[in-house]
Amino acid sequence: MTTTDLQRDFGPDSLKPQLAPLRDRRWVVALSGGLDSVVLLDLVRRLHDQGFVARLEALHINHGLSPHADQWQQHCQTLCERWRIPLQSVAVSLDREGANLEEQAREARYRVMAERCGAGDGFLFAHHQQDQEETLLYRLLRGGGVRGLAAIPRSRPLGAGLLLRPLLDYPRAQLLDYGRARGLQWVEDESNESLRFDRNYLRHRVLPPLRERWPDLGLRLSRQAQRMADDSALLDELALEDLESCAAVDTPTGPGLSADNRLYWPPVASRSRLRQRNLLRFWLRRLGVPVPGETITEQLLRLASSRVDANPCVRWLGWEVRRYRGTLVVLRTRERPGEGGDLSLQAGEWPLANNGVLRVRRSSASGNPLSACLGSLRVAYRLEGEEAGSIRLAGRKGSKPFKKLMQEQGVPPWLRERWPLLMKGDALVALPSIGVVEGYTAASGEEGVELEWVPPKWDGVD
Repeated sequence: MTTTDLQRDFGPDSLKPQLAPLRDRRWVVALSGGLDSVVLLDLVRRLHDQGFVARLEALHINHGLSPHADQWQQHCQTLCERWRIPLQSVAVSLDREGANLEEQAREARYRVMAERCGAGDGFLFAHHQQDQEETLLYRLLRGGGVRGLAAIPRSRPLGAGLLLRPLLDYPRAQLLDYGRARGLQWVEDESNESLRFDRNYLRHRVLPPLRERWPDLGLRLSRQAQRMADDSALLDELALEDLESCAAVDTPTGPGLSADNRLYWPPVASRSRLRQRNLLRFWLRRLGVPVPGETITEQLLRLASSRVDANPCVRWLGWEVRRYRGTLVVLRTRERPGEGGDLSLQAGEWPLANNGVLRVRRSSASGNPLSACLGSLRVAYRLEGEEAGSIRLAGRKGSKPFKKLMQEQGVPPWLRERWPLLMKGDALVALPSIGVVEGYTAASGEEGVELEWVPPKWDGVD
């Protein structure tokens, strides 16, 4: 192929149909320094020089896994300085003793990029047709489902912005021809030759004989991945219908129950097991929770259909799903609260060790606020003896056990053990966000305080 033919068949114009609707974005090229990302940066740089792309930057992730990692970073820096493209380099730390360094590196890359991808931004990745082949076969061998076999999507949300892969339809050979014709310079990652990595084994030992037998293998697998992507989108549409049917019903409310992380199950309880499984996985994925494997998914389905008075829990990878009054609730698994300690009744927000925040606000004597004259109080998490069996709140009839009182307030069991209890000596004086014990309210004309407990956020992001 001549240079003229190459430039006509593959060049900056090849990217225009994908970038045209988004040309006003700030585009950031994920730059490793290898052939693929250098070719992509050169293509987009030329579009930027034409005024087709408004803003262009690059981001390099230094994983520190190779002895040449710093040299690769310097290569990216030199290249971007020559082309006058702003570059940010970020070093990440990986557990070298941990399992699957490939997956660790991938997760670290995407985490860094998501943190830096704001609204209106777009990140460009240089995945090509051979990457699609490897991903599809790799996930097939790992037992991937329809979503997994859709392989690499052309675009998807990233952080508050967008991730786009404009080279996904092009074979690596075409990128190589372009790079040579343009006189580009790139680095070679020696780890790409190591057969201890599964993807490398597929690339060097499995795919070559398949291509020899089926020369159009890349096109075949790309079409198959697109079919799987279409089927996956259809399953998501069905799951969204089911999710909306669950959201249309009035669900149990109470302190610590967020509408974001709960799924009311009765509307789908009579639907097929396959449809329920599809809904569960869609719901978790939509919340950014790691989608569990088959064993955990089956446990979640059993949890969803457990008897009404049960409050079971399923845990995996630092997350848990609990059931309360027919509602599934997903949460980050947290350690038990730390020692409560002393609390001043000064207005403000007071952090509780591993247990959210206690808000104290000044209040008039109306509405049964806590007396501000009690001095220093103690935060506890457990009642003993008579205090646990009989609590009489100001403005309410009769005395009730702690458990009964929390049930009436709609507080789920896992929050009851975390609920901060305000004590004066050994006496309970208030349950923040619920009420003040009779005998401890502010007298007429006396200054009082209102207490609100804000539990830790369900997703662990405080």
